[in-house]
Amino acid sequence: MFKSSAPGRIGILGNPSDIYGGKVIAMTIQYKAEVTIKRSNQLSIKMWNGKEADENLKKLIDASLQRLVMESWIKEKPSIDVAVRTNIPRESGMGGSTAIIVAFLDACRKMLNLTYNNYRLAEIVQKIEHKDLGIVAGYNDRYAITFGGLLFMDFTGKDPDREVWEGEPYAKIRNIPIKDEIPLLCGYWGVRRSSSSVHAPIRRRYLQGDPKVIDAIKELIKITEEGEKAITQSDWKQLGELMNINYEITEEIGWAYEIDDKLRKVGLKHGATAAKLGGAGNGGVMVFLCPENRNKVLKALQNAGAKTFIPKISPGVQ
Repeated sequence: MFKSSAPGRIGILGNPSDIYGGKVIAMTIQYKAEVTIKRSNQLSIKMWNGKEADENLKKLIDASLQRLVMESWIKEKPSIDVAVRTNIPRESGMGGSTAIIVAFLDACRKMLNLTYNNYRLAEIVQKIEHKDLGIVAGYNDRYAITFGGLLFMDFTGKDPDREVWEGEPYAKIRNIPIKDEIPLLCGYWGVRRSSSSVHAPIRRRYLQGDPKVIDAIKELIKITEEGEKAITQSDWKQLGELMNINYEITEEIGWAYEIDDKLRKVGLKHGATAAKLGGAGNGGVMVFLCPENRNKVLKALQNAGAKTFIPKISPGVQ
């Protein structure tokens, strides 16, 4: 039996510029997906409690195996039992589906002695989601969840529509050292939605040359570069200003929705100094910066009906 786990993640600055060759600061969190596989007489996909997997989960695993065959990592789909367990909130903008695929491919790497490194693993996952499953997706989730930690990621020169063997470079990533915990708090409504439905229309505008979208990407890249310095210096005032600018950009372009703004206003009213989407909007996770009033903000969000947690930095796939 071979087991792997992979964490969820939140975007602190720059997302969703990763879909457009941008730069992102992201952090992997304590929630994770766990996958075990063992040899069997046929392919079987179940939850850890023995219940049959739903169709979405089956699609993730099947597409992953098809991609391994397509890229010649394996000759044919293996006969294995797959068991999946996850406590990452589903479809809340924390990379839950990505974490399952990353954990599964890592378990396959262990069992089948496959030779892809973590960079190639992240690229394989991106192609599975973006090209094979038709989910409009960049590279943030795939790289962050694979490598783990608090990361600055540079996706310059990358295009999600290209295949990796067509000359696309790997992302440049580095861990951000911190001397103090970033005083973050996360809240979400628990409304399940598709991140692709948020990203797809903006992606079309970008490909059509919409200057507003292009200028927004440039601004997101700029504030992400400035944000790395703010984090390393524990300059929460500067980080807060950048997070708020990030949200304003997403709101203006159309990545943020009324349901997101409602949650954001609750947190800001009760003491958060900044708030931005940690993933795709339309009900996705909101990341609040709370240097002084975190417990007060937490209670206010809960009283409003939101689910909350304090994010903790976690390792990547293992």
